[in-house]
Amino acid sequence: MKVGRSTIVLVAFICLVLMYPHETCAEGYRDLEKNVVEHTLPNGHTFLLVKRSTAPVFSFCTLVHAGAVDEQYGIGGIAHMMEHMAFKGTETVGTTDFEAENEAMNREDDAYEALLDEKRKGIFADSTRLESLEAAFRAAQEEANQYVVPNEYSKILDRHGASGVNAGTGADMTIYFYSLPSNKIELWALMESDRLTNPVFREFYQENEVVQEERRQRLESSPVGRLLDEFLSAAYKEHPYGHGLIGTQSDLRSFTRREGTEFRNNYYVARNMTTVIVGDMDIGDTKKLLDTYFSAMPDRPLPPVVDTREPPQAAERRIIMEDSAQPFFVVGYHIPDQRHPDYPAIQAALDILANGRTARLYKTLVKESKIAVQVGGFAGYPGAQYNTIAMVYAVASAGQDVREVETQFHKIVQSMMEEGITEEELDGYKARAKAQYIRQLRSDNGLARMLATYQEFHGGWRNLFRYLDTIDSMTTDDVQRVIETTFVKNNRTVGIIVPPAETGEEEVTQ
Repeated sequence: MKVGRSTIVLVAFICLVLMYPHETCAEGYRDLEKNVVEHTLPNGHTFLLVKRSTAPVFSFCTLVHAGAVDEQYGIGGIAHMMEHMAFKGTETVGTTDFEAENEAMNREDDAYEALLDEKRKGIFADSTRLESLEAAFRAAQEEANQYVVPNEYSKILDRHGASGVNAGTGADMTIYFYSLPSNKIELWALMESDRLTNPVFREFYQENEVVQEERRQRLESSPVGRLLDEFLSAAYKEHPYGHGLIGTQSDLRSFTRREGTEFRNNYYVARNMTTVIVGDMDIGDTKKLLDTYFSAMPDRPLPPVVDTREPPQAAERRIIMEDSAQPFFVVGYHIPDQRHPDYPAIQAALDILANGRTARLYKTLVKESKIAVQVGGFAGYPGAQYNTIAMVYAVASAGQDVREVETQFHKIVQSMMEEGITEEELDGYKARAKAQYIRQLRSDNGLARMLATYQEFHGGWRNLFRYLDTIDSMTTDDVQRVIETTFVKNNRTVGIIVPPAETGEEEVTQ
């Protein structure tokens, strides 16, 4: 099974835009916008189709507007489990006898829930009964597994030439994507509609153990992972963004397949997802396939949005973690969501501050003083649908005091506030941002993901083609204003990793 892993991706902008005249590119984008065909089924499932015949292949992205932010207390990590379950097959794929398997899975659920009920008694649990219930659950699990054809869903796709079969879960969304030869588009419609309409959560508890191990590797066994986990909990007091992306071990050990089914029924609804197909296809024939295969999904109402809002931060928050790992510094500032007019200017400020060899942090901390080996920054941690975090990080050089890295960071930010940014810096950012935009639009996979994201999170896919206008109209005054209102002490959360037994020393107070 090929399953994506949710990670913090730090994007390095590539300056391809300098190779192409802006007027030619803009005209190309206008043409591209005209080539997007929107097709919405009666059940509310929106499809966006873009014909490109440069190669006999197509790529797709299905974006489900559901992620870790939508989890309730007690089922943390269940959105990520849905990603794993999407590769387990359907009523016809992945089983030798679905009716018998379904009955066996119901007995497996009953056995697991009985075991949980006894475990929840804590110190009053009957150890003899626990042993008996554990044996009964394992026996029920083995009975259900005897009907499983392992990894059949992915194997079918592999046999027909699929590439990049993968998925990923974030705070706000879950995405599924891969590419296929263009003569396999009906196979794709059959397979993708089947797992959206008739998924079977086979091997649920076995896969849950895989997710638990994944969490251990990302967090418990990773100093930076542990720091970021603590960082989120400190940065968010009320909003569920503070719960992280993969859930707690106690939740992962206790939620059930039936709770997974309930979550999926509530959030994996046709009106809550967008599918984009880009590549070599006949638009008319493809629309007929979509009507034929995807109309079976029931028309359910949209799930509720998160009403909780993070209140303004009144004072700096700090996490100091002792570990023998390489010293690490991270700072986050609360910012508006990605649809706010100030969001692009915040992205520009972060780029000028922290990204690339021309960034102020790189020139001072890495190139000149050499007290850091890596710096970076990005907006939208851990998600961006709701008010979020602008994050900057630095990895201290071996033998360097991470507190000095933090001290220098605050001095650089203060100088940005007092002196402002230059037109040259802003022009450099605009070139890098346009280059990244161009690169993504040229890729079938990149265009599919961008269209899906804009459809679900930016007020509709057409706003993707307004992006260059937003970048071009940005001024140094716009960026300076967000720097002065965002990068202030009472709005920040700081996390550092220091060597053991050093937390008693004087802390940075700037």
